Amino acid sequence: MPLDFDVVIFGTGVTEAILAGALAKAGKRVCHLDSRDMYGGPGAALALDAFLQNVNGAVTYSTPLDDDAIEPNAAFPSTISSSLLKQSRKYAIEMAPKLIYSNGSLVQTMIDSNVSNYLEFRAVESVNMLWAGAFDTVPCSKEDIFKNESIPLLEKRRLMKLLSKVTEPDESSNVAGAAIDPHASLPLLEFLVSQGLSERSRAILLYGVGQFLGANEAETVSKSDGFSTIKRFLESIGRFGATPFLSGVYGTASEISQAFCSAGTADFENGGWQAASLIFFFFFFFFFFFKKKRFFF
Repeated sequence: MPLDFDVVIFGTGVTEAILAGALAKAGKRVCHLDSRDMYGGPGAALALDAFLQNVNGAVTYSTPLDDDAIEPNAAFPSTISSSLLKQSRKYAIEMAPKLIYSNGSLVQTMIDSNVSNYLEFRAVESVNMLWAGAFDTVPCSKEDIFKNESIPLLEKRRLMKLLSKVTEPDESSNVAGAAIDPHASLPLLEFLVSQGLSERSRAILLYGVGQFLGANEAETVSKSDGFSTIKRFLESIGRFGATPFLSGVYGTASEISQAFCSAGTADFENGGWQAASLIFFFFFFFFFFFKKKRFFF
């Protein structure tokens, strides 16, 4: 094992793993360390037995989990069947579940760097939101809106008209954009009300499509930022499935972290083999050259 390194990185979260992989690919000697025996940092995916140990406080993290994650000392049922525990490895429980956009920059980065060869994803089958005490399927496209029998015809037209506006070229990015779209800084919620959309349709756009969390964020986001988020949602539909989201089969953040770490290790090893091959080539070249030269003398 080499003792001299150009960079030392602590932690195997997604950010640290991508940085380590990029530096290794650039030819740097990277020492990548983590105090835990799993990838992903706060987004680690645990087998069932490891998850139960963490919840019951037997295993703790050196860094805090997300606010919404279960705390280490939270109460948890102790009656877990032994047959279920024997199949612990069949479960991958994410401590901070994540979804990624199919057409997002992260997916393209994984494809360009060949890290996608180490990963396996599944397209999320449907997007749902809680409405009027029941789960309501979010229409993810104009076709879904048209087929949805619970949305009145007039409301369908308003929704489809709005989605057409969202997918139009973004003129507000030009210097004269403020003059072209005077409502760019207007709160998105206020703009949706001005378009005559019902409360349910506004909820679909804000929470189901826009993925804005909480009433405060949904009420304060501007029309310009809201349209950008909704557009990203729409542009990701159809690339890998009927919804815009991908989820890792064995965990998302943890698997992405492991893949970039593996890619960095492969690049380091390939670099070592390339150097060894070059030395091997020159050795035999000079050996046969001088042997042949002595033969002619």
